[in-house]
Amino acid sequence: MGVAKACALTGAARHRGLRSVKAAAFKRDETAAGAESPASLRLMKRGLAAKALGGMKLSQVATPLGPLSLGVSDAGLHMAYFDTWWRESAEEDTGNGTADAFMREAKEQVGEYFGGHRNTFSIPLVPEGTLFQKKAWAALEQIPYGKTVCYEEQAKLMNEPGKARAVGAANGKNPICLFIPCHRVIAKGGKLCGYAYGMENKKFLLDFEMSKSTI
Repeated sequence: MGVAKACALTGAARHRGLRSVKAAAFKRDETAAGAESPASLRLMKRGLAAKALGGMKLSQVATPLGPLSLGVSDAGLHMAYFDTWWRESAEEDTGNGTADAFMREAKEQVGEYFGGHRNTFSIPLVPEGTLFQKKAWAALEQIPYGKTVCYEEQAKLMNEPGKARAVGAANGKNPICLFIPCHRVIAKGGKLCGYAYGMENKKFLLDFEMSKSTI
């Protein structure tokens, strides 16, 4: 075999190897997105429902994506879901306590966000989860308004390279959607996937933020 032919074959093999590495990385990102699903949301809500109904103040605020259910305590915001799963238990936020003030503030900030006048939230967030989950959610808060990252990039933000699937699973258990922006994580290559509230809603939020990113 001539030197030129051998070099060509070596180059082709190297190219195939690079493609295999890229394909594997893309597959990991797709797998991570699969961990962030409506099924994971249903399982999470079962565990949190008893806690919410056991003392947390509950209410809802109207949004273009439907009602956003909120759960607060004197410590801050614990839960936010695009869902009506606790409608029968929702309370009016007319009291004068700390939790009442947090509820009013949360609703006001949601209204400002969808009105195009707010790109960050300032209410105290109190998500419940494992140390890894909280680390993943903290990384989500670092993603700027109007920007996106893939699951592998989020893992790197956490100093947890190679844990894209675990990151996707943590995102799927995010108990405070919108305020903790898990919608800003997409698959490598720009594909939308892995949002518990549906791809149409994820696309709406990303398109909305992109159009208002000069706020």
